[in-house]
Amino acid sequence: MRWWWLWIAGCGAEPVCVLPEPGAPEQPNLLVVLIDDVGLEQLGPWGIASDPVPTPTIDCLCREGLRFDNVWASPFCTPARVALWSGMHPRREGIGRFINVGQSSWELPLERTTLAEALRPAGYSSAFLGKWHIGAFAAPSGRMHPNLQGFTYFSGILGNVDHLSELGPKGDYFDWEHLVNGVRLWRRGYLTSAMVDDALEVIDELPEPWVVALSLQGAHSPLHTPPRRLLSRGPGADPSELEQFRAMVEAVDTELGRLLADMEPGVLSRTQIWTLSDNGTPSHGIADPELVSRGKGTLFEAGVRVPMVVTGAGVQAVGGSTDALVSILDVFPTLLQLAGAPEAPSDGASLLPLLTDPALDHHDVLYADVTSLSGEVFRAVRGPDTKLVRRGEQAQLYEVGDGLREVAIDGEDPALSEALDAFIEAYGQ
Repeated sequence: MRWWWLWIAGCGAEPVCVLPEPGAPEQPNLLVVLIDDVGLEQLGPWGIASDPVPTPTIDCLCREGLRFDNVWASPFCTPARVALWSGMHPRREGIGRFINVGQSSWELPLERTTLAEALRPAGYSSAFLGKWHIGAFAAPSGRMHPNLQGFTYFSGILGNVDHLSELGPKGDYFDWEHLVNGVRLWRRGYLTSAMVDDALEVIDELPEPWVVALSLQGAHSPLHTPPRRLLSRGPGADPSELEQFRAMVEAVDTELGRLLADMEPGVLSRTQIWTLSDNGTPSHGIADPELVSRGKGTLFEAGVRVPMVVTGAGVQAVGGSTDALVSILDVFPTLLQLAGAPEAPSDGASLLPLLTDPALDHHDVLYADVTSLSGEVFRAVRGPDTKLVRRGEQAQLYEVGDGLREVAIDGEDPALSEALDAFIEAYGQ
C-alpha cells in the first residue's frame, strides 16, 4: 500500500493522503527534509497561524505522524545546519551566524562526524540534495566538502543560491550554479523542483537502508513568484514581499507532496520522514506586527522555535503531538539509535521514547545563542514557562506561553542563570 495524493476536483483541490500500514523495520530508511526560514506562524497544524499558508502535505504529515511543538534550533541557517547534520552545538565551532560561501573560508571541520559518517557502520548509504551551507568555496575542502563529510552523493548548492558563485553572476531560483559531487555547472529550472527531481532519482538508485537529506532553499530569499503549477492560486500581478514569501512556502509543500507521491510504495513504507525548519521566519514573511521584529536572527520564540514532525515507519504516536522541550541537536542521536548505529559524539539526546509516548518529558532546559554583526554573543536558555536572555552583563527574563508571544517580566531565575552558565562552560565562549 502506498501514499496516494487524490485530487478531488482538479488543480488546487485539497489532496488526501492514505498512508501505508504502520510498520517498524529493523533499519528504516531515513528521509530528513529541511525547509528554510519557515516559522511556526506560517503553518496550520501548530495552531499559531491566524491565516496559515496552504500546506496540505505538511498538514497530512502532522495528521499521520508526531508533531513537536517546542523545538529550538538557531536564529540563522549555518548554525542550525551544524547542529542538525553533526549533532554538535555550533558554538563549539565559534559559529553563531550564517556564512556567505562566496566570501567566507570557514567549513565544518572534517574531524566532526556527520550523520552520513555516523550511519555508515550500520550499513546505510547516503545522499545529500540541496543547500549545504556549512562550508565555503574558499575553505580547505571547497566544493568537495559535502562528499568529504561522508555523503556519497551530493547534488545541490553550497550556500544560498544568490551568494556570489564561482561561475560569476549571482544565481536565483530559476538560474543557478549547481554542484554534483564537486563538479560545477550552470543549471536552469526551478530550484525547489529540481532538487525534488534529483531526490527521486537518487532514492530509486540507493541501496537500502539509506539516509537522504533533502535540504530545500525554499522559502529563503531571493523572493519571487514560483511557477503557477505549484500554487493553489496566483499571488497577483504585483505581489508584495509577504505574498511572494507565502507562495514560496506553498511551492515547497507542493513539491514535498510530489516527492512522497512518486516514491516507490514499498520503499516509502520502509521510510521514516523527518520534516523541520532551520529557524524562524524573516521579517518580510511575517504578517503579525507584534512578531515582525522578533523572527529570524533573534532569540525570541519566533526566531528559534521551529516546526518539526516525524512520520512513517516506526512512528507509533500517529496523530499525536508533544510539548516536550526538544532541540534540533536531538535529531542526530535519534537517527543513530533508530538505525542501530554505534553512538557518536552529540550534544543532543535521543527522541526515540517520545515516538512511542509523546507525554514523556525530554530536556529540562533549552539553549541557543546568536552572534551579532559586531561580534557580540547573545544567549538564551528556556524552561517550560520562562526564558532568560543574556547580553553581556544584562539579562532579561520572559514568560513564555503556548504561542510565539513572550512577555518580559521582572525578577530573576537562579536556576535558568545557572543553566546558562553551564552551557557557556560546556560549549565555549
